[in-house]
Amino acid sequence: MLALGALLCLPATGHAQTAEALYRQTAAQFHRLRAETPAPAHKWREVAGAFRRLHDDFPRHQRAPDALFSAALAVREAFLAGGSRADLTQAADLFGQFAGDHAGHRLADDALMHLAALQAEHQRAPQQARRTYRRVLRVYPKGDQAAAAGERLAALPAGPAPAAAPERARGGLLGTTAAMGLPIFHAATPDQPDPAAAAAGATPAPDGTATLKRVQFWSALDFTRVILTTDALVDYRPHRLAPYDGKPERLYVDLPGVVPDASLGGEQAVGDRVLQRIRVSRHAARTTRVVLDLTGLERYQIRTFGLPTEKKLVVDLYPVAAAPPPPPRAPAEGSARISLRNALGLKVKTVVIDSGHGGHDPGAVAFGLREKDVALSIARMLREVFAERRPDIRVRMTRDSDVFIPLEQRPVLAKNMDADLFISIHLNAHEREHVHGVESYFLNLTTDAYALRIAARENASTARQLSDLNGILADLLRDSNILESSRLAHDLQASLVASLGGGRQVRDLGVKQAPFMVLVGAEMPSVLVEAGFITNRRENRRLREPAYQRRIAEGIYDGLQKYIQAHKLAGGDASAPPGALSRS
Repeated sequence: MLALGALLCLPATGHAQTAEALYRQTAAQFHRLRAETPAPAHKWREVAGAFRRLHDDFPRHQRAPDALFSAALAVREAFLAGGSRADLTQAADLFGQFAGDHAGHRLADDALMHLAALQAEHQRAPQQARRTYRRVLRVYPKGDQAAAAGERLAALPAGPAPAAAPERARGGLLGTTAAMGLPIFHAATPDQPDPAAAAAGATPAPDGTATLKRVQFWSALDFTRVILTTDALVDYRPHRLAPYDGKPERLYVDLPGVVPDASLGGEQAVGDRVLQRIRVSRHAARTTRVVLDLTGLERYQIRTFGLPTEKKLVVDLYPVAAAPPPPPRAPAEGSARISLRNALGLKVKTVVIDSGHGGHDPGAVAFGLREKDVALSIARMLREVFAERRPDIRVRMTRDSDVFIPLEQRPVLAKNMDADLFISIHLNAHEREHVHGVESYFLNLTTDAYALRIAARENASTARQLSDLNGILADLLRDSNILESSRLAHDLQASLVASLGGGRQVRDLGVKQAPFMVLVGAEMPSVLVEAGFITNRRENRRLREPAYQRRIAEGIYDGLQKYIQAHKLAGGDASAPPGALSRS
């Protein structure tokens, strides 16, 4: 019998008998470790590595699905044996990968049950667990795990579950792991047609396929954005793999029912703080795989956006905070942005204040009070505060009277005024009178229904049409101000709440992101402030008072001053342009 170390070193011959032998030997080692009390985590990782190597070297062998499932089980055992948080994350990712890659396999619902249990008991993510159990019920309603999934779903707490001790998992939510698909020796059942894509609600092209048209990336100061453009709405399945056997950490996204454009293929070098390269290939007859080779990924976020002429799948990659900064990189051709940090490190010279609405557009109206009037009054007071406390900073206003200025012209005005910071002042509204509080927004993509509702109300007066959305989104995706605007919004929100009396006096609704037209195209850190709900009787009375308006202005000033001072201290790193976006 071959030792496990020898298994790890065997060449990938592709011979079916070799693959079967490797699987049997590694499965036997798995069961031997199960008999140890307890087996150390590093031995479980070795077994997991052997299973993963077999899966990668023999991807079309009938044992490949079993090997991947067994690798997930082994990494899970490593975590239960006292392993790291990375083991937990990797186990969850492998179970998710199996459920996505082999949705028609007999163990697909088992993989989802394991994943849901990890989410509920150890990742403290009951909402994710709830979605996973519902996926079992939706995709495998007649499977052998459906009844258990229903029971586990009903038993989930409403809030976050407390962390469980590792020993609970073998007899807790999962029951016995022997009933959940331990490595086995009988022949694997070939995968069936994938039922998950249909259940996900994707909308393929008329011939049953969609096309991946473009893959682009932009490197910002603290994150990297990858944009996949398709000609139809598509399903997607992300999988995160820890580094092993000399291979880097990877995040790959499978697109079922998608074929890559003829111009795509091979690899695209990136080389920033978090992303080494991007690779596109056909993973199966009707699946395109986009592989992101990583360096120090802390977390990622994926969102989809449907536009009139094309669809976008946006992957944001956030590096580990402690990672060293990259060497200076010149912006790629086509990048019009300058390093904001570089500019701010020199000095903030001009602040442009925008008071919302105006002229024939009153904004929100309630109890006889109009948003446009209060916003202008606060803007004028903010200008006065700057004149009193920071006469060295020039303050300009997009409007200083009751005139209408189209939303799309306001960031252009700010640019023409050489603005270093841009603040747009508004008042909020809600159909429910009891809703109240203050919140700050910066420009970014979002799928949050509340934020989108606020943006839709503020965007109602724009002259830009639905056909402009592709260009609007392109501007937004390239916006290098997102990170700086986020920091400015947090400084401003905290100071505004403090100026208005803190949490006991005013409800802090926090910082959010949304596609506000008045911020699109601004080439400087920009924030939209919703300084209160004009539809709330109590806040409406306060907003009428000049003294309260002055406190709002002082709070906004304090937030701007805090941000300006922070960048003044950080001015020494202004020699290179790490915040400039690169595009390929």
